[in-house]
Amino acid sequence: MVNARDLWLVMLVMALLNGAMGTLSVGVWRNVLGCEIARKLLHVGMGIVTLFFPLLFRDAWPVLLLCLLTTIEMLVLRHARFLRFLLAGALDGVQRRGWGEFAFIGAVTILFIAARGDTVLYVAPLLLLVLADAAAALCGTRYGRTFYVFAGARKSVEGSLAFGVVALMSTLIVLLMSHIEVQRALPLALAIAAATTLVEAVASRGCDNLLVPLCAFVLLKFSLTQNVPMLWLEAALCMVPTVFCLLVLCRRAYVALRASTKNVVATRAGWR
Repeated sequence: MVNARDLWLVMLVMALLNGAMGTLSVGVWRNVLGCEIARKLLHVGMGIVTLFFPLLFRDAWPVLLLCLLTTIEMLVLRHARFLRFLLAGALDGVQRRGWGEFAFIGAVTILFIAARGDTVLYVAPLLLLVLADAAAALCGTRYGRTFYVFAGARKSVEGSLAFGVVALMSTLIVLLMSHIEVQRALPLALAIAAATTLVEAVASRGCDNLLVPLCAFVLLKFSLTQNVPMLWLEAALCMVPTVFCLLVLCRRAYVALRASTKNVVATRAGWR
């Protein structure tokens, strides 16, 4: 049922989005903020707002309306140069073009509808998108030393490890706050952290914004009713391939670095 309260809340969320984009864009253009920092501040800020959607909206239609409005706005910003200059500095500053903002919008909408009012099923996957993904990007940018390339996306092992740690802690906190026993919450959090770390590592062009929360949602949906031994088995099955893949990526990165170093040494020797 359409009501004035929900419409006002939709307008408020849109105003917050545009205000945040405008403010961060000014920071980017004036070199006060780095491009990646501004992008992730917008990501985290709007993510925190979406965490309150179950408290703000009782029906799905306001979230669907927000999805439609923000999708249209993002498409317009991609093609209108003047508006992009004013509002999209935090989105366009990073030298890569993907579908991250659209995946983010789709993830929030799908989670809100699929969770059907279940706070754990909505908040836990969304926190991975808000906190873990931002931690991976910022840690990889600042402390990344071991880089790997998968499906055209260049990421760092340090960023992937930061994602896994934050994913584990945030999921565990949500589960414990939902009065789930520690012996059940710990293996479930480990399984979700391991699986989503692998998904984040291999996803490219912003698709992780959609795939990571959906992966966490599916694991939560079908694991909350499992017994403790099954949860630990699930955690092991998720952790083994993740650790294996990260080790393989580390080895590939090491081999590439060694080859690059040898080429540099050979080139300098040739100059002499």
